[in-house]
Amino acid sequence: MNKNFTQKMTILFASVLFSGATAFATVDIEANETYTQNFDGIGTEATATLPTGWKADKQTSVKTVGTYAAGVSATERQGGNNMSTTASNGIYNFGAGDLATATDRAVGGLSSSSASKSVNFYVKLTNNGTTPISSFTISYDVEKYRMGSRTEEFAIEMYYSANDETYTSAGTDFVTSFAGDATNLGYESTPGVTKSVTSKTLSQPLAVGESIYLAWSYSVASGTFTSNAQALGLDNVSITANAATGIANITNNATVVANNGSIVVTATEGAEIEVYTTAGQKIASAIATGNQDIIAVSAKGIVIVKVGTETVKVVL
Repeated sequence: MNKNFTQKMTILFASVLFSGATAFATVDIEANETYTQNFDGIGTEATATLPTGWKADKQTSVKTVGTYAAGVSATERQGGNNMSTTASNGIYNFGAGDLATATDRAVGGLSSSSASKSVNFYVKLTNNGTTPISSFTISYDVEKYRMGSRTEEFAIEMYYSANDETYTSAGTDFVTSFAGDATNLGYESTPGVTKSVTSKTLSQPLAVGESIYLAWSYSVASGTFTSNAQALGLDNVSITANAATGIANITNNATVVANNGSIVVTATEGAEIEVYTTAGQKIASAIATGNQDIIAVSAKGIVIVKVGTETVKVVL
């Protein structure tokens, strides 16, 4: 065989393996476990590699979230003390101090009038434990690295998705905004302002073996104009996976979880789901979609869930 051809095939195979590993990278998490990320490990380079399970992108429209799958695995610029009024837009590796030497890092974005109108950071979480997760308790800091004279506020808002296709806002608890400034100057000492999201609950269950995607989206908070933008960063992320209560696995491989007044059922598509009180009164019903089905239940205490021909007791 031609030696050059062999070398090229070896390089191609290695490239495929690397890209595949990157594409399927995830953060493994179990119930009652906390994952933290302060981004200090990415180093000081402009093109810093993001932590395992993280991706980023930039969009040409405001308040637009892309997908984890299409994201990139590295930043493209540096920022820190005395950030320039003419700094370029893009995906930033921020340093709390000198941009090239500060060891306390954050990731974030800066818009221009026509580009990087949204900058997103994604993390993929996979439940690799043996217990379903009922919800997540999340904390993080949003840091301001440059002022912006645009009248409208700039913000970082958190979103979530079960399929990396449709992203939903996590709600007002996860929106962090900053008022406009008189100038576009950087701060002599960064970050100039820090706002914290502390121990807020994302009430999204996660079955064993399933994944959820979180996205932090930087953009102008209202309107469509993004010139004279603020530079904002994300830091000190903490995610605690809360264990579900009243967990049961039925012999037909369905999973039933009690979660904050609801029953979460993962079962074969088309299976009939019924919820009864212990006195035998039917209080809810649904047809399984094949994904996680959330059924609101007003009862408290023990209820009986029937999935197909199987039944199980759970505690609300």
